[in-house]
Amino acid sequence: MRDRLPLVLFVASLVLLAALAGLLAGVFRVPPYAAVADGVKTAQVIADRLDRKDRGMFKRFASVGPADAPGQRIETRDGAALADPVLFYGGRFQFSDLCGDEGCLAVEFGRDQLPVHAYPYRPREIFAANVTGEYPYEAPLFSFARDARPTSVQRFSNGDLLVVFQNKDTFPYGGGVGRVAPDGRPRWFRWDYSHHWATRADDDRLLVPGFELGTKPIEVEIGDKRVKICEGGRPLLDTINVLDGAGRLTAQIRLVEKLLASPYRAILQQTSDACDPIHLNYIDVLDDSAAGIDGLAPGDLVASLRNLSAFVVLDARDGTIKRLVNGTFFQQHSVSHLEASRFLLFDNHGADDEHGPSRLLMVDVATGRETTVFPNDATPPELGQLFSAAAGKIDISADRQRAIVVFSAEGTAVEVRLADGTVLSVFRAIGDVSHVADLDEDKRRSQAGIFWLYGVDYLDPPEGG
Repeated sequence: MRDRLPLVLFVASLVLLAALAGLLAGVFRVPPYAAVADGVKTAQVIADRLDRKDRGMFKRFASVGPADAPGQRIETRDGAALADPVLFYGGRFQFSDLCGDEGCLAVEFGRDQLPVHAYPYRPREIFAANVTGEYPYEAPLFSFARDARPTSVQRFSNGDLLVVFQNKDTFPYGGGVGRVAPDGRPRWFRWDYSHHWATRADDDRLLVPGFELGTKPIEVEIGDKRVKICEGGRPLLDTINVLDGAGRLTAQIRLVEKLLASPYRAILQQTSDACDPIHLNYIDVLDDSAAGIDGLAPGDLVASLRNLSAFVVLDARDGTIKRLVNGTFFQQHSVSHLEASRFLLFDNHGADDEHGPSRLLMVDVATGRETTVFPNDATPPELGQLFSAAAGKIDISADRQRAIVVFSAEGTAVEVRLADGTVLSVFRAIGDVSHVADLDEDKRRSQAGIFWLYGVDYLDPPEGG
């Protein structure tokens, strides 16, 4: 700590000066009020970072010892084997038994629940491969290894991974997107405001949530009035970025712009965060079963807009918003096309009369009917109260009969049968954390750790596999 003393004293003096200047300017909010306010925020972030712990996405200690953790990761409840191989997301310090102390980016498990391939996590090499330079960040004392977390992992047909990162305590929070080889080494990386979960439509068409930084409030025309949103004038304007397999940006849909041009624009008044008005968190592509359904067509995109508690269907050709759907779900994630007019989503904060919050919800946009698939009356008690206030993901099996539902904040995922919500398998983000120096020494040596979990996806065999 002694070598940090000059920096600590500098930060302390900066905070004191900012507070005194703010006291004088803040009464009337006159110049230099805005600059002082920004200075106070920056100083606070720096002060927080000086005391920042390096724990990855550690959530809590488990009740089992480190040696028992690998056997707790996958549990089948309706047979001795998994119906499909899966890609189990990881991150910093996770799966240390398979990849060493730095952890695995992801691990493929076979139907026998044994690891088939582990992707080493090499955050410093990934960040060093950045090919962009036009995306400015406010990121004091930022460390990609410590402060970026992989939230989205999809596998290319050759075994490479498409990975999206989010940052902790930067503005903006989007951490970028990259392509990683099976040995964990990057092929390319873009530190470009990408965020949340990407969709690999095919190996050369990657749909990635991103955003642009606004420079003025958003104005919504409602009748003869103009309602201003985000008076501070720095809104996050979500986009759907289309990349090719080499990481080149080939197209972009500006979602806020499309929403403002639609009949649904007034819903922006209902956002839960004026300066992050829609919060795009997932994109899916409608399949051929959508043909003939009013407002839907094969190839259309569906986008989950968390801060509006709604999802929209867009014409893939020009991004025109064709439908907006809301209901009893709130702050949802991972809206996915199931078949025909039915969609599945992870409903974070909603509930029906008996089950929830946090549930797997089926929505039929043709009839308006909503069905809580999981949890239900038959759900085992230990799984009936899973809750994730943030994040959450679903992945639908190729036969459209099952889904893996990820409760991110619990570090737990459940595979359920869609016909009746029966639990088939349970996945837990658990591992040995004895090597994580910033955790309590006694506990980390005697107890395994549970991490945030951002995804468990079904896998098809890679080409040549």
